[in-house]
Amino acid sequence: EGTNSNNFSRGSGDHYYLHRTRLDLQFRPVNGVSFVFQPQFTTAPGYRPPAAPGAEDHFDFHQAYAEFVRGAKDAPQYGARLGRQELNFGAQRLIGSSNWGNTSRTTDAIRLFREDSSTRVDLFASTVVQTQQYKLDRFKGDIQLQGLHVAWKKLLPGGLLETYLFR
Repeated sequence: EGTNSNNFSRGSGDHYYLHRTRLDLQFRPVNGVSFVFQPQFTTAPGYRPPAAPGAEDHFDFHQAYAEFVRGAKDAPQYGARLGRQELNFGAQRLIGSSNWGNTSRTTDAIRLFREDSSTRVDLFASTVVQTQQYKLDRFKGDIQLQGLHVAWKKLLPGGLLETYLFR
């Protein structure tokens, strides 16, 4: 990435390389229970100091959660996800992890869901995780988001209708 003439000033360009490495680990001790860990290492060699938190976060856990699911694939499923996780709803139009950024966004959340062949309902409460470059990231308790998301899969022929209620 690079910029030229920041603030319309000559010689204020900055060119750097963004690098992100993630390792996806999943452990399923029994059917319906899984533990997911996703350590992440991000750097920005060449970034003019100090590097922005969105560009560099040396080592952290991008995701670390437990998920519990009941129900067969062809029957309604119910579940809960607890811990550090990405929240992505509606193709990330309103809530998303912004994976285009080097560190991307994550939340500490509890998420309950129900899904069948025609509908998915998600109910969640979360706090935003603040990137801290040289320490483990921590949630920011004063930034909270709760919501209800319903995706109607068969209400519109060939379409998807999504309804939201956020606080």
